[in-house]
Amino acid sequence: MDPFTARKKELFDQIAQQITSAYEQKLFGYADAKEVSDYVTEEIKDVNDQPSLIKFLDELSFNWSMFEGLRDIESSKVQAVKEQAAVQDVADLIASGQTDQALDAAQKAMDKDE
Repeated sequence: MDPFTARKKELFDQIAQQITSAYEQKLFGYADAKEVSDYVTEEIKDVNDQPSLIKFLDELSFNWSMFEGLRDIESSKVQAVKEQAAVQDVADLIASGQTDQALDAAQKAMDKDE
């Protein structure tokens, strides 16, 4: 199983656990649990890459705020990967003696964060 598919399955399992827990704690009834479950089961079929996963989690947490934590965690992981890639790009440019390009790349990375 590729890493993305494994992460998608892990998130699906976490969502299912949250639905089950909320139902057991009587935070919502059977009809609500079924609605969330049906939504997740249907919508997750269209998730095939990281951007579509983030979009799915955004929509899920918009409709049911109990999933905001999952969305926030996943979004922060994506941001961390982007930041690490930017740092590596700058380091590679510096290592190859391309100081001006490294400074430009660093500036662009900082501008994206603002």
